[in-house]
Amino acid sequence: MVSVPSPSAVRPRISLVALLAAVAFVELVLNRVIARLIHLEFLQPRSALTRVIDDFGLFAFELTSVLAVLLLGAALIRIVLYGGEFRAGARMSFPLVGAVFLALAAIGVVLKLPQAMQFHLHLSFLFLALLITLATVASHAQPPIKLGAVLLMAAVAMRIGPQLAARLGVLPSLTSAQTEAMSDAMLASTGAAALCFLPRRPGGAKLASLVTWPMVCVVAIIIRRDWETAARVAAYGFGVELPIATWGQLLCLAVLAAVAYSTIRMLSLDGVNRLRGYGFVLLAVGGWQLELPYQLGLAALGLLCIAESAVRVEGRPLARAAFEQLVKLGAAAVGAPSVTMTGASGYEVARLHSPPGGAPVSVTLQRRAGVVSDLEVTVGETPPRDPPFTISRRSSGGLGPPGSGARVETEDLAFDRAFEVHDLRGAGAPLLDDATRARMAQLVTGWLGVWPQRGLRYRSAELPTGDETLPTLIAFLRELQSRVA
Repeated sequence: MVSVPSPSAVRPRISLVALLAAVAFVELVLNRVIARLIHLEFLQPRSALTRVIDDFGLFAFELTSVLAVLLLGAALIRIVLYGGEFRAGARMSFPLVGAVFLALAAIGVVLKLPQAMQFHLHLSFLFLALLITLATVASHAQPPIKLGAVLLMAAVAMRIGPQLAARLGVLPSLTSAQTEAMSDAMLASTGAAALCFLPRRPGGAKLASLVTWPMVCVVAIIIRRDWETAARVAAYGFGVELPIATWGQLLCLAVLAAVAYSTIRMLSLDGVNRLRGYGFVLLAVGGWQLELPYQLGLAALGLLCIAESAVRVEGRPLARAAFEQLVKLGAAAVGAPSVTMTGASGYEVARLHSPPGGAPVSVTLQRRAGVVSDLEVTVGETPPRDPPFTISRRSSGGLGPPGSGARVETEDLAFDRAFEVHDLRGAGAPLLDDATRARMAQLVTGWLGVWPQRGLRYRSAELPTGDETLPTLIAFLRELQSRVA
């Protein structure tokens, strides 16, 4: 039996990364923004309110510094011991590169690092960020996620690279115009990365819009009416120089909108999207100063959250016995005389084929990290050309070509919101009646391509829920193929 625990049986756990993000946000507001704005003259007597803000800001600063180092160390240890999702080379490199940065960051939390050790701190962080990016690119994540990781690495390199090169004497110090251009490029790279991480799954769009656009409008009004205060907040809180030129201010507002909207969308979902959202929150609240050890620690942990979300597979892992039971149910539905299963435990590929006679049926189930990541069912023959009729769930994303036909509507608003249909000269008209659309809404979670009078192919990245859904799906696909044969 393939059993899934009920929601009531799953106990909610406190996320330490979310706790760190909350503490870092308090530190940002109290220590880097409010305290810096009210302390126009540091020699003037402090009021009771000022003392409270300073004390709480200092406490949040110390707590953020300690938590960032501890959680980063725990994350690196977890990857070394249990990070089977990462490639072997990355698992061996993380302790070597991460230990140097972690040791320097831990020392920097307690003591003020001399200039030479600060250089090594930034250099080790740059190497760790590069390693995290390479691990993300080498993962099985979708191309937009990999591109977003590369863009974030580019932003980090544009911030730290010129400083390290100037210290080594490789490059001269940047002029003010070059520094401004580098800052604009860094902001643009960050905004583009946020758009790359924008979830394809529906959910959280209304909340993201309700929060993002009023916030952007308020920030735009503040910039317009009090540019000096807005520039101080951007510099103190986020390490960003607010441009004087209008186009530069529009760029900042666009990046703010992209980061806020994407982050809220990611946090509104669960699983790897929420983990990716936590990573972006840590990068945002840490700011782009990237000077103090805790800021570097927040940035490293944020990049590591994004890498973890890339290598993980969305879904609930199945035990070996549960996966074998699922394969047996599929074999019984197909009538397969034998089952071919290859790969290590947790990364198996199971192939099922129907016996001779009738329309041939083949099923492929692939697991990654214990989660079924690819389900493919083929009924009949599938020619090596784009199918004239395709149906794909909008949240599935890129499992098959859109088809050679034009995009059509079914006049079923709920169905059209969930699916995208392409049909060439009415090839799939027999499959779009009311009853079939209702069954598709229940069973089809991916991409379905149909070649009339030949066959069909179905692909999905989700495991059918329930013990009998896979046999029901196979029977449904056989019925569809017989109706267009």
